Amino acid sequence: MKSNLIVKYIFTFSFLISTIQYSYSQSGRELYNKVQNIYVNASKTNRNCSQVKNYISQLGAYRGYRQPVPSDKAYSVNFPNRVSNPVIADLVNDRIARLKSQYKRCFTAPADPRSVQLYNQVQNIYGRYSGISANNCTEVNRLINELSAFKGNNTPVPPNKAYSVSFKGRVANPTIGHLAEDRIARVQSRFKNCASTNNYAMELYNKVQNIYLSAPRRQSVTQADCNTIKAVIKRLEPYRNYGERVPAKWTYTVLYPYKKTNPNIADLAIDRIERLKQLSENCNRTVNLSSYAVKNLPGVYNYSHKGRNYQLRVTRINNTLSANYDSHEYSYPPIYKNTTIVSGNTARFTFSLGSTYSVNLELTLNNSAVSAVISESWERNARVNLGTIGLKQIKTEREISTDGSVSVTFINNTRANTRIYWVNFQGVEVKYYDLPPGKSYVQATYNTHKWVVRQGGRILMRYTANNYKKQSVTIR
Repeated sequence: MKSNLIVKYIFTFSFLISTIQYSYSQSGRELYNKVQNIYVNASKTNRNCSQVKNYISQLGAYRGYRQPVPSDKAYSVNFPNRVSNPVIADLVNDRIARLKSQYKRCFTAPADPRSVQLYNQVQNIYGRYSGISANNCTEVNRLINELSAFKGNNTPVPPNKAYSVSFKGRVANPTIGHLAEDRIARVQSRFKNCASTNNYAMELYNKVQNIYLSAPRRQSVTQADCNTIKAVIKRLEPYRNYGERVPAKWTYTVLYPYKKTNPNIADLAIDRIERLKQLSENCNRTVNLSSYAVKNLPGVYNYSHKGRNYQLRVTRINNTLSANYDSHEYSYPPIYKNTTIVSGNTARFTFSLGSTYSVNLELTLNNSAVSAVISESWERNARVNLGTIGLKQIKTEREISTDGSVSVTFINNTRANTRIYWVNFQGVEVKYYDLPPGKSYVQATYNTHKWVVRQGGRILMRYTANNYKKQSVTIR
């Protein structure tokens, strides 16, 4: 009786053990199927991000299950790495990782529009290599030069395009500068026969030089010469963006406004533009001269004639001039009548002396000096040259540039070296000058052009040129 009871208990216990094992195995497969069904539904195409994230949330509910994945399905748990003896939680992690990889757009921050724009610009330039024949080194170097303009640009490459910067090894967190260097390396690898040629640099040098030499070279320029010089400067402007090195035998010609070490074509263009500006420095005075006189003649003029001392105050109201004597030695004061722009940058001021006589005073601005001629009125019909007379401005009026060309004086008031960069039209910083502490230098530029001052790589200041001819920037 007792032995039968023992046998019965053993049989019951064995049956319970086998039932539990069977239930546990079934539970693992059932869970596998549930997880897999959610994943299959989620991975179908055309899912929007909201749907994908909802499916991932459903999968996350199974992360706490430790039941083993059915042995015949264990091989499928291998993303991003294979898992030995995987459980349902491992399966869930695998499927979630697959969905995030499939729908990257839903889990990465939107790319900066500027980053996308720069990336596309570089790619569009690089894409042109496929249309260049194997021996056309001129076009190859032109392509490389355009890509070089993006070197040093620290804008990050869009995250979903970072993988493409990998020609000489994958770059972590690549910038547009890295992208440009990558594409240049690819082009150079494809066109190895062009690596040692300098034909393109020579071609660019000749183009710049030929444009420069087409300008008139007379020291005294006419109005027609001024128009030609402006047109030549405009033709030279695009070459300010070229980074190709000037051929070694011609580097000595790039020395204006100061000598450059290892100059590039941009330096050459700036050199030639500045030479032309100096040659045509009087052009602005022969264009719209009435306006020039109105802007530059206002002031207080002190002069003497035949023992008499006079002080004439010239003022500007909108776009007209007027004048009055602050001090005089006439028996009665001259009364201002009118102003006439005679010619060039000369203004004639007419004053009445009583009801019968008048005096004309002509002021002419020549090379920043003021000369004057006065009529002797009733004494005799003649003009007396008073020579150069003193000028004390009532109000300093800053001269406006009529053609956009200006000069900026950078003054380094810090205790360390600073480096001046021009920001070109692609947003790339182009090094222009190393400025020691306590020193200054004059930089020719144009209205609206942007400049950056760095010290040890750190940006100290940004400056945008305005339309005043002479500007000053103090670096602190």
